[in-house]
Amino acid sequence: RTQAQIDQMQPLEPDESLRSHRVLQQATRDEEWVVRYAAVVGLQDLAQAFRQHDPQPAELLSQLDRQLQIVVAEDDTLAVQARAQWARQQLSP
Repeated sequence: RTQAQIDQMQPLEPDESLRSHRVLQQATRDEEWVVRYAAVVGLQDLAQAFRQHDPQPAELLSQLDRQLQIVVAEDDTLAVQARAQWARQQLSP
């Protein structure tokens, strides 16, 4: 997403955030690589949205980063690993 798109995103309610995180976390373990790839994109978008609306969402960002680390280390598809690594780099301060 572009910064303009992120700026237009509405903040998620805490319950929505947790639900989104859980669904995306489960999707990173899907059998289809395209679903796992999309989940990585979703995790990155979720992290960017949190950062945009809450300057210090440290706990959630840490959880999202750990999930991306797991994908980098354990996914068997190079494209998914690379996308997760790129997401981590983009989210690094």
